[in-house]
Amino acid sequence: MLLNHHTLLVVLLALMCGAAVAHMNELEPCLALQEPINCTTATETMKQEISDVLAFKEMLSAVERLPVPKTTGPGTKHPAVAFTVLVTLHNMVTETISPKFMEGSRRKYVCATDALREVSKQLAWGAESKLFIPDLGVDGLPGLSESHRLVSCSV
Repeated sequence: MLLNHHTLLVVLLALMCGAAVAHMNELEPCLALQEPINCTTATETMKQEISDVLAFKEMLSAVERLPVPKTTGPGTKHPAVAFTVLVTLHNMVTETISPKFMEGSRRKYVCATDALREVSKQLAWGAESKLFIPDLGVDGLPGLSESHRLVSCSV
């Protein structure tokens, strides 16, 4: 029986989803605890991931507290909040993907400021982008922190 590309893609996605569900089944009991970082069943790698998840939740709370910009005139810059969240989430998800599902078994982590600069170039926004990466006052986020085990970024 020959499998077409569509069938192979469906099989690969099913395997990835199954692996993701299994991974979350390991993390959920720890995340449900009062102090998830002290989970006794977590491996050291899981504890690092739990720390990232807690920092991500803190970041989302900080995003909710951001004031809505009221001015829109020339020279006004706006925080690229959704972009910042997306870059951080990309780095966190990339860390958890098994190498067997990755092309060349390599992970590509990005810094939010670098990614915004590249997107600005690609969209021809020029050097004076109207967006900036907001300082959310949260440490320990991949893509936003000066020192993180996945990627260290200038902030």
